[in-house]
Amino acid sequence: MPTSGMKRRRGLAGLIAWHYTTGLHFRGIVEAFQLGPARLRVQGAECAVLWFSLNQQWERTAERLDGEGGGSGGLDREKAHRLRRGRVRFGYPAEKCVPWPQLARKAGIPPHVRVDLERAGRKQGANPADWCGVLNAIPLPILILEVQRGRHWVRLHDPGSTAGPTKRFRGNPSV
Repeated sequence: MPTSGMKRRRGLAGLIAWHYTTGLHFRGIVEAFQLGPARLRVQGAECAVLWFSLNQQWERTAERLDGEGGGSGGLDREKAHRLRRGRVRFGYPAEKCVPWPQLARKAGIPPHVRVDLERAGRKQGANPADWCGVLNAIPLPILILEVQRGRHWVRLHDPGSTAGPTKRFRGNPSV
């Protein structure tokens, strides 16, 4: 008998979950040649999570100027965008991700931390129902890579494309 998690995953078939980040972090990701779970603020028996979002435009919790989280410090959007060196996202099949809040349970995130994460996400304009993730690293070549140019996302790499070679992962995406 299928579990609710299995039903939810089937409902995600064909959707892309996105790991949103900034150009500021892009070089380190490329040098590692993989997208890895965030180890920041992981405590005790918790597992690090590689976060994705079903939001197809931008995940508000990715709005940060440093690796420590937090907001843009009151900067206007354009200046904050320049300081972060643009927006980048990596796509992965949503059905391969564990949806929130099952992800929190699987990662061993304590209930009070789950509540705090949801509250903080909503305060930033995010929807926790969009959150999902995995507990392992994913090699870059199997991920879609897009950068934001103006209001549009431009695809630079698509492992499923039959249209010929795409741009390779190198340095800053020049966003």
